[in-house]
Amino acid sequence: MANPNKVVYEEPVETQFLNLAGKQVELAAGGRIDTILIQGGNLKLSGELAVGQVIVVQPIDGDGTPDNGLYLDGASGWIGSITTAGCQRDQGKIGGETHDLYIGLWIGRCWAPMATPEGEDPVHRDGLQIASAHRVTIGAFGYQNPYPGATNGGIFCQPQKGQGDFDPEDATQITDVVVEGGRIINPNAAIHLGACTRCGARGTVLAGQRPFRTHDYTVDPIDEDNTKVTLELPPAA
Repeated sequence: MANPNKVVYEEPVETQFLNLAGKQVELAAGGRIDTILIQGGNLKLSGELAVGQVIVVQPIDGDGTPDNGLYLDGASGWIGSITTAGCQRDQGKIGGETHDLYIGLWIGRCWAPMATPEGEDPVHRDGLQIASAHRVTIGAFGYQNPYPGATNGGIFCQPQKGQGDFDPEDATQITDVVVEGGRIINPNAAIHLGACTRCGARGTVLAGQRPFRTHDYTVDPIDEDNTKVTLELPPAA
């Protein structure tokens, strides 16, 4: 059944203010917009962007269940600032060969996680989950998740199924994704780098049980002038 609340812009959008509530919004061909405000829905951005600010509050999908705040899928260009608030899933997902994108500031805040059904694992959520991207810079990332549970990384770089030719140890699908400042507080890892190349953070406060986590197949991780704080947290409920 088609989602009656889905709004897709197939052509580039040029407007000062795009304000939609209760909608799942997709800009398939980018655009030049001063402010995008989405309340009680979600947002997917693709194509060449020149956007002053993006605000997504209490993101939900077409079924009315909590969803990720912002999807960047094959996006490029620049976004001045992003705010994702009231999130019970990821703050954002970056994939689809997103490339040459500059984000000045991203502020992410979590609500309490979704209820865990009896006998099941807690719902997984990251700050930003990055599955396929090249040359993406975030000037500052201010992310705070105070809720222990299935929290992988404030920044999590790892190829995922559905993103081209999937190889969980292929470090070429994610390259040069760097946070240049801010504060990342996440119960598990602040930065978690899987298969990626030249990714990481500079000059950022990283707080978590594992502030900066890498693997044998992480290539040339960037960990420069970061302040690391190791958190001692109770086990997840």
